[in-house]
Amino acid sequence: GVMTIFDSVFVDDFQSLIDSHQATLVISRMDVNKNTIFESILHIIKESTNSTTSVWILSDNAQSVLYILEQFKNSEIEYPVSAFGVELRSLFVNSKRLTVNLRNTCEVSTVLSIIRTHHERIVLPESDPVTWPQQKEGHFLRGTKPLIYMLGESKVTSRIDILTRELGKLKGSNSCLKNSDIAVLTYFHDPTLMTTLESILERWNTPDDKITLLAALWSMSAEWPAVITLFDFASFAIPSSFSFLYTAISRARMYSTVIVFNYTPNTCQYFDKCLEELRRRSDVCRIVELC
Repeated sequence: GVMTIFDSVFVDDFQSLIDSHQATLVISRMDVNKNTIFESILHIIKESTNSTTSVWILSDNAQSVLYILEQFKNSEIEYPVSAFGVELRSLFVNSKRLTVNLRNTCEVSTVLSIIRTHHERIVLPESDPVTWPQQKEGHFLRGTKPLIYMLGESKVTSRIDILTRELGKLKGSNSCLKNSDIAVLTYFHDPTLMTTLESILERWNTPDDKITLLAALWSMSAEWPAVITLFDFASFAIPSSFSFLYTAISRARMYSTVIVFNYTPNTCQYFDKCLEELRRRSDVCRIVELC
């Protein structure tokens, strides 16, 4: 295969590939076992004694939307696993544990560590054991505190006003940020919402310098100095909320704002406990509640 011409092959965000692969079967009922990347990696590993190509695969279940849903055995939705995916995981014999993640500032990193801790607690006792890469609390670089807006159903229209205000702060007269330094991430690709957001961004966008507008699931491996996230709590499968929030917030190196709308308290004990801890950590984040 073409991948064998390289000395080393690094596959990042393997969990995203698994999600996409399984979602293809769930949505379109296509044969998920036909995948060029899976087939190529399997070939290299199986023929490792006859090949000099090294394969490194990074997989983080904390950023997998489908993984956490699979842990709930009483789920009404079944997520079939690709045969290639199962076989690949069985070949992970030389696994390494990542000890720290220090890409983000102290404040962003600490918020991520709190989200990740509560995410881990969702995994049920009867689920498969998982090695979770540690998200270290803190960093030697300090920055602004992540700002989290909590909007109830009656305040859902405020999300556009808040987004506009946040963008105005980032693009103020004293700002050193280019448009390409900013991203607006959504929970998934909603055409209606995307059209609304595009019309807002036109105020600042130029042909050569645009603010990135993207669904968080497609932002793997990307990063920006400033990220604004819109999260529809009502339309998202509750257990996967942590995967979405963790992925979206971790894209921000320095500045993070999260706008949670359609939030209803007492819907998910895991999310509420996480929010409760974040409320207590006013030293690293700010929460504005408009429920």
